Amino acid sequence: MSRWFTQRLGNMSVRLKLGVGFGLVLLLTLLITATGWSSVKAVIERGDKLGMISQISERTMDLRTAGMCTKLNTPLKLRRRS
Repeated sequence: MSRWFTQRLGNMSVRLKLGVGFGLVLLLTLLITATGWSSVKAVIERGDKLGMISQISERTMDLRTAGMCTKLNTPLKLRRRS
């Protein structure tokens, strides 16, 4: 196969070789860009999920504190979180 490939390249014009080479570089660049874009999108989605988990954790802690204060019959003084 290597012999066939080199023979085919030898028969091609320089203009065609350059065009194929630049085309391959462009194709690889687009492939890398698509992969990067997909990865960045996945990281953003994971960050959003972590933010939601953090909010749930904070609210759960507030509920636990409220429950403990209710059991102890003490006034509930929690700071309000947005």
